[in-house]
Amino acid sequence: MAREFNEERENNFRHWNECLRNDLQPLFQSRLARPRSMGALIRHYNRNDDFLYGVVNPIYERAIGSALPRNELRPLLSSLPHWPMFLMGYACAIYQRAVREQGFGHRRNPGHLDLWSASYLPFCDIFITNDTRQRRALRVINKGNTHPARIISYAEWREKLLQP
Repeated sequence: MAREFNEERENNFRHWNECLRNDLQPLFQSRLARPRSMGALIRHYNRNDDFLYGVVNPIYERAIGSALPRNELRPLLSSLPHWPMFLMGYACAIYQRAVREQGFGHRRNPGHLDLWSASYLPFCDIFITNDTRQRRALRVINKGNTHPARIISYAEWREKLLQP
């Protein structure tokens, strides 16, 4: 059941990013400047309260049952550190799968569960992963973390354990 659940989520995530890529590429070719990095994309959207509200409010409304008061957006994002991390995980996916000119697609980039792990970073001192793609993405996302975690590979962690 867990594998089927994950496959369904990943397929939805992949489809969403592929559709977004199809929508964005003509804009980049005509008039819209392509963000040069994942960090640039995150900074761009972080400055846009209308965009953030449009993303956060539907999630909030589904969970709470009423709309998020507009003036509570920034207080909510700063009071719950996993919100910004979760949003930056999605920004990472958007950049890597829908914006980037080369190396895009699901086979070369972290999956949805890999990026959802970003929401745990504020609660970690050390985050250990054997997934290189996940580790690279989380290191970028972690720069926006109010309590940055050390993100290391399993091999690095194992090496430290074996040292006398």
